[in-house]
Amino acid sequence: MQIHSSTNSTLRYRHILFFLCLLIYLPGCFAPKQVKAPVFFPPAPDASHVQYLTSISSINDIKSSIFADTPGVNEVIAKPYGIAVRGSKIFISDVPLGRITTIDLNEKTFHQLDTEVLKSPINISFDDEGNAFVADTGSKKVIRFNDDNPTGTFSIGDMKPTDAAIRGKELYVVDYNSSEIKIFDLQTGEQTRAVGRDSKEGETLSLPTNMALDKEGNIYVTNLGTCRIIKMDPNGKVLKAFGALGDRPGQFSRPKGIAVDDAGLIYVVDAGNQVVQIFDPDGQLLMFFGERGSKEGTLSIPADIAITRENLEYFRTFADPSFEVEQLILVTNQSGPRKISIYGFGHRKEIAGN
Repeated sequence: MQIHSSTNSTLRYRHILFFLCLLIYLPGCFAPKQVKAPVFFPPAPDASHVQYLTSISSINDIKSSIFADTPGVNEVIAKPYGIAVRGSKIFISDVPLGRITTIDLNEKTFHQLDTEVLKSPINISFDDEGNAFVADTGSKKVIRFNDDNPTGTFSIGDMKPTDAAIRGKELYVVDYNSSEIKIFDLQTGEQTRAVGRDSKEGETLSLPTNMALDKEGNIYVTNLGTCRIIKMDPNGKVLKAFGALGDRPGQFSRPKGIAVDDAGLIYVVDAGNQVVQIFDPDGQLLMFFGERGSKEGTLSIPADIAITRENLEYFRTFADPSFEVEQLILVTNQSGPRKISIYGFGHRKEIAGN
């Protein structure tokens, strides 16, 4: 009986000690975080249209756990470049690791696309059937994947593909080496034509890096050689050229990622000046956001950009109550603590009584 009583006392002591330790530890976990002022662009008193929401750099940024584990090598983003969104999944090309990382916001998981055939994946895009097309500069190919399985390649000569996009039954490929857009037949894999080199001075492609297509199939290309944005129709006829080398609004230092939203607004990432500039369909500057720095909302060697209305409800929880998020802006950072910076594009809400 004495032994039994001693055992019970020991167990009770351990339980009490455990809960005392837990009470000491948990306040740090559950204590209200210091409320930070929301970061808006442009700042007041101007009307704000962009708010910084949050960032993702590892699996711990999308899963909730009191005792967060140290992320594994396959659960961390190292040095991202390209980014694309499809459904609840965010796809990132992690260049130094030679892989495509898939973040599933619903399942709260990281997944790696087949790494055996990838050397230096730069950008990723999708067709309507969900096939992924990876522009891989290391293998000098654009590789098509169905789920995790490579199902085809597109290449010719000493091509250095830096971006790709699908329109109908054709694949458009940015070739950095030849400074042109090579166009392939999706079924045969053969190149059918090329555009971008037969325009007048100032409108020809020069060291192109990234590309976007709008709803009409027009092509937008960022150029390192001239620091200009070239807009062409589907046949390669130049419709607009804007921008110049510089660090003033409307100018670029190292233009890279580019995206066009449903309203025709053009978003351009400048890795040199470390901002994202937004232009109207005529190439007139509307605003910019980001800027270099270490604070939330700033950028650190940004590379690519994606505009999406997917997953709005997930990220609206990070928005200030006074701000209505209409679409999301995702920007990759190749340096710094925030590898994917996520912003909301929208407007400030009307306040009752005002």
